[in-house]
Amino acid sequence: MLKVKRIFGLLVTLFILVVVMGCTSEESSETAGETEVPVQDPIGFDITVPEEIDGIISLAPSITVILIDLGLEDQIIAMDTQSAFSLGNERGLPELDMLAPEIESMIALDPDFVFASAMIMMGDEESDPLSALKDLDIGVAYIPSSDSIVGIQEDIRFIAAVVGETEAGDELISEMERTIEEVIALIGDVEVAPTVYFEISPAPDMFSFGNGVFLHEMLELIGAENIFADMESWMAVEAESVVTLNPDVIFTNVDFIDDSVAEILARPGWEGMNAVINERVYFIDNNDTSLPTHHITRGLRAMAMYLYDLNE
Repeated sequence: MLKVKRIFGLLVTLFILVVVMGCTSEESSETAGETEVPVQDPIGFDITVPEEIDGIISLAPSITVILIDLGLEDQIIAMDTQSAFSLGNERGLPELDMLAPEIESMIALDPDFVFASAMIMMGDEESDPLSALKDLDIGVAYIPSSDSIVGIQEDIRFIAAVVGETEAGDELISEMERTIEEVIALIGDVEVAPTVYFEISPAPDMFSFGNGVFLHEMLELIGAENIFADMESWMAVEAESVVTLNPDVIFTNVDFIDDSVAEILARPGWEGMNAVINERVYFIDNNDTSLPTHHITRGLRAMAMYLYDLNE
């Protein structure tokens, strides 16, 4: 039987190749001694980046996290309400609706640049909901919610390039890669991949994911088998399906009920599953597994620790 560690090696090799290819492409587009300033955002809209960016509005929690870790917390002059809920708002910054931000309030804040979630785009560039800001020479970029580790890294590179912090962005990415390698090395040889159900919304409206989601990729990296690997993207889940597939381990990042682990362990009809019988149900921090940022490596490490009962 092939050892899971060999699979890890293949995954890491492919991962590094993709990253290196991305870096090579990035470097080839830079002039000597200069870093290229993006002229388009990740969804293909033209953008104008001012020479100095002192005031930033962030309209997605993942963007806010990246900006803070690039050292730009003091430049953030407003954030979306979800960022404030997830990350806190100790500075008392103005809070905006991520999906329907009030244009007049944004203009009054006089930002230099606005990073927005691509989820607010409902059509082509002609229906751009933030066009009024662009008309006032305020920079705007839309960031889609990335579904892969490489996509997350590309988001970090883009945001870092816009704000002139490419070295800090490269360090965040390098730290991601180092952590992934450390976790895989810590796991070592595994004969049989444990099967996993990862719940992101509890009963009665259960949600999980198939392939094509960064969380699925994370499970693969640590040698686990997603019980819904043959499905795609985010998905509603039937309780009977989970019972039939009988996972060895259940992860949950549900943090809006009192005790999501206890709820699963006591869920009617689930008492015969391996994960419940063996009490292998674990809570994983929501921010570390729901936001597409470099912090997913913390979720990766936590999952590996629980899966293989490891101590660092």
